[in-house]
Amino acid sequence: MTKSKLTLSIIKATIGTLLFILIYHFANIKIVKENLQIDKPFDWLHRVVLLNSDADTNSPQVMIFGVDNDYLKKQDMMDENNETTYGYLFPRGKIAEFIERVDGLSQSPKALFIDYDFSFTTDINGSKQNLEDKKLIAVLKKERSYTILIPKTSHYNLLESLADKQIQKLIKEQKIRFVSVKMPYSKDLKTRRFIPYASYKHATTNQEQNYTSASMEMWKMFNPERNITKEFNQ
Repeated sequence: MTKSKLTLSIIKATIGTLLFILIYHFANIKIVKENLQIDKPFDWLHRVVLLNSDADTNSPQVMIFGVDNDYLKKQDMMDENNETTYGYLFPRGKIAEFIERVDGLSQSPKALFIDYDFSFTTDINGSKQNLEDKKLIAVLKKERSYTILIPKTSHYNLLESLADKQIQKLIKEQKIRFVSVKMPYSKDLKTRRFIPYASYKHATTNQEQNYTSASMEMWKMFNPERNITKEFNQ
């Protein structure tokens, strides 16, 4: 980056920060909150700073895998009318296969976040484990060098409440962690921020506890020297 570009970037960042502070305090006045979008400070900051062509917000340490139509067709889970053939829940055996492929990598990740709701079993009544559930549980029970993060979306969770000594051991050792995926929506139905944590009852103790946001939990894993949860609480 040339000296002139660096100077311009610093000026933009300074202006953006000052605008953010001013608009943020303005937006928090009660009468303004009741009549305007309270996320305007973020929008202005985004326009001034984050849309700068020189800004690099990509992280080479994060890889995202998604299930799309091409994958479903290759796995023979979509018919000629582009309708899925596996029922109302994505097969958990396929998730188990993906975890096993990650296990086989020459370099293990620090963590694997599976953005999938395991609150109940595949059974439509949510009471009995079928073959797909058992495949996933069998894979999750294996010892591995990295941590698996699972969303906690309700008071009950199939995996958290599982009467399996190995699963409970991995949960206690934090090799399996339950995290929040709760997101706030503005009046315009857009999400611009995340909630640091969400409160649910623990599936076995029935005690209310805070489950850290998935993004915060991963950030903590890479930055253990900072107590980010304490900072957010303050």
